[in-house]
Amino acid sequence: APLTFDPFNKLDRQMNAHLLLFGPTGSGKSATANNLLMQLIAIYRPRLFIIEAGNSFGLLGDFAQKLGLTVNRLK
Repeated sequence: APLTFDPFNKLDRQMNAHLLLFGPTGSGKSATANNLLMQLIAIYRPRLFIIEAGNSFGLLGDFAQKLGLTVNRLK
């Protein structure tokens, strides 16, 4: 059975602090992660640390900056 949670349910938010997202190359893992992170940013304004090898989250950082959030990029 799939693991699911309702981000608007307080009990589910407290019990689901981690996410495992897996799939083959090109299956949309980064796009799904970007979508989830944009929703989290819009609703909760969390402190996020994103570590990646490519630039899958570059546009997300640009968007966060346009919202007035602080984005630190390390290279």
